[in-house]
Amino acid sequence: LGKDFTAAAVLAPWWVYCRGGFVLLTGPSDRQVREICMKEVRRSFARGKLPGDLYTYAIRLPNEETGLLAFVSNDVSKITGFHAPKILTICTEAQGVEDFQLEGLLSNMAGEEDRFLALGNPTVLTGWFHQTSKSPDWHSLTISAFEHPNVVEGRTVIPGAVTSAQV
Repeated sequence: LGKDFTAAAVLAPWWVYCRGGFVLLTGPSDRQVREICMKEVRRSFARGKLPGDLYTYAIRLPNEETGLLAFVSNDVSKITGFHAPKILTICTEAQGVEDFQLEGLLSNMAGEEDRFLALGNPTVLTGWFHQTSKSPDWHSLTISAFEHPNVVEGRTVIPGAVTSAQV
């Protein structure tokens, strides 16, 4: 449904360049972060001819409190310690991120303007992602596959996306 495109290609650059913030981009696997999310970041960076230096896992700008860092870790000590005035944490495929990893990510969120976006699919009915989707303390948004253009139109509008046959 375009979760990674929306988060990595649209929201992350907006947070960095328009809000002057720092994005932490993570997920359960290096493949997901590098090959999907950072691919979207690279496309957006190139299309927008955005300033700064683009690396495999980062966007660096002269102001060290502004930029993007993508990473994956199963070591809670390597997840913590990131601080900037405006942090946006984007956690893709959040249903695969362990509870202790969430705690580490949340420890980076100290300011009133910090935000946390968890994206995923309801494939696991336990754990923090499932709990937050039901919690009144988190804003939850559900997008049905039945709303995807390929399903609504009954034809391939977006190649490689969900189809009526799959649903």
